[in-house]
Amino acid sequence: FSVSLSFQTPYLYPLTILLIGSRQRAIASLLHEAAHLTLMSNRQLSRVIGEYLLAYPIFQNYEAYRRSHVKMHHHLGNQLTDPDHRYYIDSGLYAVSDRFDFFLHHVLKSITLTNTSRYFIYLVKNRAGDIIAKPMQGIKLLLVHLTIFAIFWISVGPLGYLLFWLVPYFTAFQVIGWFSEISEHFGMFGVYDDEVKMTRNRFPTLIERIFIGMHGDNYHLTHHLFPGVPYWNLSKAHQILMDDPSYSEANKGCGGIFTARGDARSSLAQIFEAYRSGKISAVVVAQ
Repeated sequence: FSVSLSFQTPYLYPLTILLIGSRQRAIASLLHEAAHLTLMSNRQLSRVIGEYLLAYPIFQNYEAYRRSHVKMHHHLGNQLTDPDHRYYIDSGLYAVSDRFDFFLHHVLKSITLTNTSRYFIYLVKNRAGDIIAKPMQGIKLLLVHLTIFAIFWISVGPLGYLLFWLVPYFTAFQVIGWFSEISEHFGMFGVYDDEVKMTRNRFPTLIERIFIGMHGDNYHLTHHLFPGVPYWNLSKAHQILMDDPSYSEANKGCGGIFTARGDARSSLAQIFEAYRSGKISAVVVAQ
């Protein structure tokens, strides 16, 4: 469907890029499930699917992803040992002084693709390390992408792989990934110590939900509290946890990354407020 849009009119190619990039992000969400061993009950099959159908297509490695992500869960919020918090620091999120600087250097530049290379480098460093260090992993990656290339060649022509896989990956996928990363914890790490207050769930409007938050990606707080719950049960787990006062309070007023319903606020609006109130500038950053 996404590819066919561009054949109807080239003016719809940007929408094609966004749709495919968002589905590549959905693949990353399923890889996340496989890394937690919650994708399916058969762990052997889960690993094979995680490695060949989920990790390699988006230039990641299953084992590297699993090591990095499990490490983050065990060291949540630690500036030295949590890869996500370290990434916030290294990307300069704490270096900007106010809301305007954050918007200019981290929102506007991300949307215009002028700083998404930082996110790609983060992915290579934390989720693709084995591909570089182990030649056999690189060969497997190459074979998977030759297969994807062949599928696109047969179905839409020799430029299909470039136009409908690589371009979405290096544009929409990177932008969605970057904003998803900062929406999950930034403005909370270093400000709160309670795990319930260090992670956000996201409840966007329908238009944002179409592109971002598939496979339980929006229930990030729920996942951190109970990482063994598979994505298809996260909504049920969330409803049960809403009976807990502290959990319910943490979810109050949470919108999506960019949009929100009713009186809720988007993650970006919450981050802007954290800059305005001085909460972020008060965080002592370890270099």
